[in-house]
Amino acid sequence: MQKNLTTKTIIIAVTILLCIYGIIGLPKSKAELLKNVQDNVRLGLDLRGGSHLILQVQVQDAVKAEADQVMERLKD
Repeated sequence: MQKNLTTKTIIIAVTILLCIYGIIGLPKSKAELLKNVQDNVRLGLDLRGGSHLILQVQVQDAVKAEADQVMERLKD
């Protein structure tokens, strides 16, 4: 049982190290490491500062559309 757990742990660790190597490579200095991370890891809009959305409802148009729908239902 312990051998099976050790094997799984080693496989997981190797997989994680390979993924990290694939993203940042094998840097020779701290500056190169930072450059690799900046070039290879792209932040989405939500992580770069987010986005600001404003939802505005045209009240007159909404009331008119609702009234039209009610009139159609009453006709039926």
